[in-house]
Order: sequence, then C-alpha cells, then structure tokens
Amino acid sequence: MRPRDTVINEMIARGRQQGRLRQDITAHVIRDLVFGPLIYHWLITGSLDQATAEALAAASCQAISTTR
Repeated sequence: MRPRDTVINEMIARGRQQGRLRQDITAHVIRDLVFGPLIYHWLITGSLDQATAEALAAASCQAISTTR
C-alpha cells in the first residue's frame, strides 16, 4: 500500500500547489475523505454502483476543495 500512498500524497500536493485543495486539512484526512466513503459503502453493501460512487466522490470533492 505504501507506493499507492506515495502517489496519493503526490496528487494531493499537486492539488494544493494548484490552489484546488484546502490547506487546512492534512493529506491523510483528504485521503480518508475521498476513499473512506467509497470503501465503507462497498464493505457494508457488497457493491458500489456508478451513481453512488459519483455522489460520494462529489461530496468528498466539495469537502476538500477550495471552491465551495
């Protein structure tokens, strides 16, 4: 999982450099806000349809974005 965590942290750093991601939230919290709801839903229901994935991703993006 470490290589993936490194890539995710690099993506978050780029997003911050571009002014797209909030500076007041740690990279780990951003990661958890993006992936946590998706994984939780999949674990609880056993599936993750596209509409639900898109809704969860949109909500996560709204939470971490500098433009609200």
